[in-house]
Amino acid sequence: MALDLKSLFSGKGRIDRTTFWTVQLLLAVFEACLQAMVALFPATPVMLFALLLHVASLAVGVFNMAKRLHDLSRSGWWMLLPMAVALLVTGLGVAKFGRGSDGAFASEGLGLLAPLAFLLIIGFLRGDPATNRFGDLPTAAPSPAT
Repeated sequence: MALDLKSLFSGKGRIDRTTFWTVQLLLAVFEACLQAMVALFPATPVMLFALLLHVASLAVGVFNMAKRLHDLSRSGWWMLLPMAVALLVTGLGVAKFGRGSDGAFASEGLGLLAPLAFLLIIGFLRGDPATNRFGDLPTAAPSPAT
């Protein structure tokens, strides 16, 4: 598992489950620190700086998920599916029950189940055991030159 800044901001290649969960955990801690920073220093410059860091964190999360999908022989575009389901369920709930109602709030909670389930599925499924169209096995060590 090699984590460097260049690989974090790239969607090419594959990553194994350990690397995926390590990056996800680091992103969660980073986001919690950003939230604490904004809560402690609510000035506009700090909030703008936090927004820029949040966008960078979001990009790393998208690239991390795309590389994990690549390890499962899937395109990174598959990550749009749970987002679409979440938006659809939430939108239908708001349309049916009205904004701010208990029913709309419940539909928002239900809408979050699809991305959560997707995250758990791609995080725990075993990757493709062979080289696929996205690259070699992520845990494969380079063969020594003889």
